[in-house]
Amino acid sequence: MNLKQYLGTMIFSTLLCWVAWIFVIINVDPFQTGTIGFVFFYVSLLFALIGTISLMVFGVYRIFGSTDIPLFRHVRMSFRTACILSVLALIGLYLQSLSVLSLFNTLVFGTICIVIVSFDLSLTNFTRKHLQQH
Repeated sequence: MNLKQYLGTMIFSTLLCWVAWIFVIINVDPFQTGTIGFVFFYVSLLFALIGTISLMVFGVYRIFGSTDIPLFRHVRMSFRTACILSVLALIGLYLQSLSVLSLFNTLVFGTICIVIVSFDLSLTNFTRKHLQQH
């Protein structure tokens, strides 16, 4: 799959996920569906966020990233970053729905998010540099 096909597929599937999320918002009553309604809500939002964040981060990597790195590495890094950020965003949203997310918790949670993403990026850079030396 080349880059054009990947981006086209990713844009199309992300739009479908957003449509599915809007469909869940409009048609699912959270007070009557129980757990399955919340599962549909969170899963559709998760996939929509992964697609959207992945495309945005890939654009940032493409514009501001190193030109000596192959594009598939930008795709892989952007998808991994999008997965981490989307899961963390949903955890924050879930904590907010339980009314346990205060200002202090948000600062701690935000710090944890920054540390996880930074660790992921530094591990990726370390692995790439280590492989280039051997």
